[in-house]
Amino acid sequence: MKSMLSLTCWTAMMAGQSANASMQREQANSRFSLSLLNANALSSLPGARRLSGVIPSSVALKSIRTPVLGFILKRSVDRHSIALPYSDVRPRLAESEQARSAFELYAQKKGSEADNKECHRQSIASLQNMIMASPEKAIVQERDYHRYLEYYQLLPVLDIASTELTVLPVHQERIALQTFRPKQQGVAREVVLLHGYQDHVGVHHAVIHGLLRKGYMVRAFDFQGHGLSTGSRCAISSFDRYLDALEAVLNQVSNPKHVQFVAHSTGCSVLINHLLKKGEINPTVMIGPLIRNRSYDQGVKLYRIAEKLALRRGIDVDNAAKPVPDNVVIDSRDHANIEFAKEDPLRGRLLTASWFGALIRWQEALGEMPNNRDAQPLIIQGSEDKVVNFEYNLPILEQKFSRAEVKMWQGVGHQIMSDKPEAVNQLLKEIGDYFDH
Repeated sequence: MKSMLSLTCWTAMMAGQSANASMQREQANSRFSLSLLNANALSSLPGARRLSGVIPSSVALKSIRTPVLGFILKRSVDRHSIALPYSDVRPRLAESEQARSAFELYAQKKGSEADNKECHRQSIASLQNMIMASPEKAIVQERDYHRYLEYYQLLPVLDIASTELTVLPVHQERIALQTFRPKQQGVAREVVLLHGYQDHVGVHHAVIHGLLRKGYMVRAFDFQGHGLSTGSRCAISSFDRYLDALEAVLNQVSNPKHVQFVAHSTGCSVLINHLLKKGEINPTVMIGPLIRNRSYDQGVKLYRIAEKLALRRGIDVDNAAKPVPDNVVIDSRDHANIEFAKEDPLRGRLLTASWFGALIRWQEALGEMPNNRDAQPLIIQGSEDKVVNFEYNLPILEQKFSRAEVKMWQGVGHQIMSDKPEAVNQLLKEIGDYFDH
């Protein structure tokens, strides 16, 4: 879930305004497209220079064979590149035979990696289609699922656990539920994992692996419109629909009252619904819980304007407003996870009016829900969280759950579950200590 400032796009659309991008297209067509190479691969070679240039868009990176091709090296410190004319770059490439060899080796390696990624992405897309075509509850055991596990770094869990992918029908949608059972002897305690907005099960591989090592059985599922589950991407008519998905998952558990929960962001909102409406007291860990985001107030104003414009035309703003493309930048200190998120084929890249409208309605209904004086959730909040308005959220949660324990983590952001390894390890320790208490 990102800034609601992009809601202005919905308002502009409803007012009939449109952005003219012809100048940008002309500028783009007048220059060569950029392809990235790693400058560090050349820095140690004799005669090699750290250059910044361009490569013709018709030339694939992996097809580099001669020294007449341009290239771009992106500076690793400030990430700014100086675009050099193609004629300026060409003679510089000829200065080093070793540099040319390094280009070819690097291009071949990147080409192989790209082919492997494309193979995995095709398998993931095939897996999505299989789930979409599933008429009722089904267990999927396919090669595509194996590649899914490999792509999201979940394959190592097979050394300590068995796994299966189950498709659950919820209304008109299909929910993808993954169950990880530790191979060790004895009855394992069950943990249900709930992801946040635009996320999915795969991004929480480190937490899943850590819980399995501690002997927990993990059930993790993708909400409607997320990950492998079906539904309009990043859209929902009501947060109660998310709650229906959780209920379908709990129906697979032998004793739901003994289940323990770990949730992040919007997943916490769903759990709050569950705990308050049903009065449940399951051990629950909430990480960066969402009630309001940083730009909630401004987002509401923009949403109401768009709503009025849509009403005049006799249409529903949630269905009429076009989804806004969202920059995929996760609030994490782990560079590898940030880079992975940019290419993740299952990560949400849209901010929808329907989801934000559902958030508004849920937030307004929250005040009418009865307090839960028996549940004792553990709430972990990062002090540098740029996504949720925790200054507003935490007092509300302490009011709703009077026995809640709140821990403020200094120096971490919203994506604690995808942060640096030391932060994830500390999170797993906190979860284990809480569940064992």
